[in-house]
Amino acid sequence: MTKKTVKELTKENADLKESFDELMEQAQGLQALATNRLVYIRLLESFANDVNTSLQKLQRDLAEIQGPQQEEQGED
Repeated sequence: MTKKTVKELTKENADLKESFDELMEQAQGLQALATNRLVYIRLLESFANDVNTSLQKLQRDLAEIQGPQQEEQGED
């Protein structure tokens, strides 16, 4: 194992700290991006659920309207 001087160790420490700071900045940027994407996914999910609910309501309403018409046609 080679011995290093205090000056070399100080420089290595400063380099490592700089690398760490860069990685933390990148990680925080990715975290913010992931948070934004999650918000968009939740909004889209809510929209899809609303559309599905509306479609089901429309189908129930149409079935309710068509029910008496089918009964009337069956009586003729």
